Amino acid sequence: MEDQGQKLAVYIEADDSSKGEAVRLLLGQVLEQAGDALNTDGDVRIVITDEGVQVGRKSFRYPLRLGSVMDAALSVASAPSGGSVGYLDLHFSFGRFEYIGAESVCVDTESNERVRLTDKERDMLGFLYKAPDHKVRREDLLEMLWGYSKQVETHTIETHIYRLRQKIESDPSKPTLLVTEDDSYRLNVDGS
Repeated sequence: MEDQGQKLAVYIEADDSSKGEAVRLLLGQVLEQAGDALNTDGDVRIVITDEGVQVGRKSFRYPLRLGSVMDAALSVASAPSGGSVGYLDLHFSFGRFEYIGAESVCVDTESNERVRLTDKERDMLGFLYKAPDHKVRREDLLEMLWGYSKQVETHTIETHIYRLRQKIESDPSKPTLLVTEDDSYRLNVDGS
C-alpha cells in the first residue's frame, strides 16, 4: 500500500515519577494510533509533570480526561503551519492596515498607529489570510485555532471577532475589513 503522508510525530517529555511514565506510555500509544488513522503530518510536543499534562498552550490537571488531551494534541498536530508559529512570519496589507505577525501588531498606514493584537487575534488574521479566498467557516476557526469540536456551542469566535473589529474597523457596526458571510468570516484583503 502506498504511503499517503507522513506519520504524526509525538514528542513526550515526562518527569521521573511512575505517574509521569505511565501517562507518557499511554498517551504515546494512543496518539500514535490516532495519528496513523488521521494520516496527519503534524507533530506534537507534550510535557507531563506531577501536576498534569501540557499540550501546546493547553494545560490539563490530574485526573486527566484522555479524550480532551487527545483532541488538543491532534488539533495542534493538524493546525496549518504547526499552529500560531506559522503566522509569526506573515507580513501583509489589508485595508489601511499592515499586518506584522512577528510583532503581533497591525499598523494603521494612515495614522501610523500600532494596534496591538492578542495571540488569538494575530492567529485569526493569519489563518484568514492564508485561507482560500481569505474566508473560513466559523466551525473551522473553532476547531483549528481553539481545538474545539464542531459540536461545541460557544460564543468564543463571536467575542474575538467583536473585539478585533473594535480595533481595526472604522465603524465596527458596519464591518468592511473583517466581514461575516453566511456561517463564515472573510478578511477583505483586496478591498472587494
